[in-house]
Amino acid sequence: MKKTGILRAVGVLGSTTLLSRLTGYIRDAVIAGFIGTSFYADAFFVAFRIPNMFRRLLGEGALTPAIVPVVSDLKDKPKDIRDSEIKSIISSGFFILLIITFLGILLSPLLVKFLAYGYTKNKELYDLTVYLNRLMFPYLFFVCMVAIFMGILNAYNHFFAPSFSPVLLNISMIFGIISLSGILSLPVYALAFGVLLGGLLQLLLQIPYLKKIDISPSLGLNLISPSTKSIYEMLLPSFFGLAITQINIVVDTLVASFLKEGTVSYLYYADRILEIPIGVIVVSFATAILPSISESARAGDINESGRQFKRVLKMCLLFVLPTMIVFISFGKPILSTLFQRKAFDEVSLRETYFALLGYSLG
Repeated sequence: MKKTGILRAVGVLGSTTLLSRLTGYIRDAVIAGFIGTSFYADAFFVAFRIPNMFRRLLGEGALTPAIVPVVSDLKDKPKDIRDSEIKSIISSGFFILLIITFLGILLSPLLVKFLAYGYTKNKELYDLTVYLNRLMFPYLFFVCMVAIFMGILNAYNHFFAPSFSPVLLNISMIFGIISLSGILSLPVYALAFGVLLGGLLQLLLQIPYLKKIDISPSLGLNLISPSTKSIYEMLLPSFFGLAITQINIVVDTLVASFLKEGTVSYLYYADRILEIPIGVIVVSFATAILPSISESARAGDINESGRQFKRVLKMCLLFVLPTMIVFISFGKPILSTLFQRKAFDEVSLRETYFALLGYSLG
């Protein structure tokens, strides 16, 4: 992909990701208005964080980057070989994710203890978190299947559907808490329903775009093929790199579970602000450059891959460093404007700002 192609891809990714972040802000503002930094908010954020951690490990963090170069190689193969290999990739992921989802639902009590052991001191909080985690764990299946389809689409330089799909999750969660809070006994149950609906809609969105590139998202029994073996070989180093970030999240959540009510929520809202520049800038560049680097590596031009990587890194730093300064200098008024209303009070604002300071430096 030429420089203009990369910039065009970044434009598509950046604009759809920005839309995702904007709808994500509306979602978080609605959540803040309904449940703030309360007992119920802490339970929901920990319960939702568990499938999200697995999503980042298994989904777009590992699966998508591993699938892109493999499918890029398949583009030059005869159609029957290409279709057979892609069918094997989809089928293998489908059945493995089903097993992981079943185990996650079964082992929810252990997962909550591992991530938020402090909650065990409050039986009501612990039981609610386990119940919400079980309700939302199937979201992992939907979103990781989206990651598989994302890898296939990105290999064909199609970025719109995968990057737009999080918007559907945000809309579904907003719809859930606004329309169902008065019907269900707790607003967090409405949020959990919105998560499941959003995951399903994200998955369904990818199918028409796969058909546009003449790929049928069908299943078969051939779960092990040369392509799946290549993907699994690349997953291990990806897991190692991603595990570092997830360990930070585990430690944050575990320590917060022993602290006062609302601490998990303070960390959540601060992290949401931080995710805006990371998602719009860094992830967009990284996603756009991957197919190009894969093609250069396949052609044996490692020097070109290195030049592309350095160029993207420089462009990312030009955006990220000023953003850090803005968050440190003006984080409090930003948080106040975005979230302070109804259940999100002055205490919530102050504590969330302290969390944002730490995250910005990190």
